[in-house]
Amino acid sequence: MDAQVLKIKRADTMKICEKENSKVIIEDAGNAEKVVSSFSLVRDDVMGSLEVEMKQHMMNFSVELGQVVSGMKQKMKGQIMESLGKFKGMDQDTIRRLGTAIDYGSKPFDQKTIESVLIQNTSGEVLAKAGECFQSQIELASDYVFEKISESLDELLNDILDSKKEEKAKAELVHQKSESKSIHFYFSIIIYFFCNFFLKNKTKCQPPRKSHAKRRKKMMRIVD
Repeated sequence: MDAQVLKIKRADTMKICEKENSKVIIEDAGNAEKVVSSFSLVRDDVMGSLEVEMKQHMMNFSVELGQVVSGMKQKMKGQIMESLGKFKGMDQDTIRRLGTAIDYGSKPFDQKTIESVLIQNTSGEVLAKAGECFQSQIELASDYVFEKISESLDELLNDILDSKKEEKAKAELVHQKSESKSIHFYFSIIIYFFCNFFLKNKTKCQPPRKSHAKRRKKMMRIVD
């Protein structure tokens, strides 16, 4: 893009770039890299905000998920106790003591396990996928910016070259008209001198004419 701008400035001998609409195109080309680079800063800022919000949502979700797991644990205990009731030789007191043993002796479910899995593992994968989405936005926006500005620079360069061709054609036309006038002027001078020369030579070749008075005097002598 810098090469395009340099080519335009070298070709712009008619100061077309000083026009307001041309200045805008050149300024946009100069700011393109800076603007596109800012996209990455925007992405990093959004990723940071996403990470904070996602951790908060996962903390809340981990509490809800822990309640779901605890509920399912109690449901499983109830089904086990119900199944034990099918033994005819096992009295209710025995079954009740087994239920107490399950409550206090089985491995408890740690709430921090959910938080660890969600925040450390799941959030990392989610952030990675989100980062890919954000990066694709940057690439699309960057390509669009560079493509549009490049097209504008090409159009500006073509306008400059076309204007130079028009000026050159006008200059050649003026030169041709000037040459035509010069040729016509010199041709007129030649005709003028040629005509004068021809008339002078014709006068010298002809015998001098006698005046009317002399001819009349001669005729009077003949009569006498």
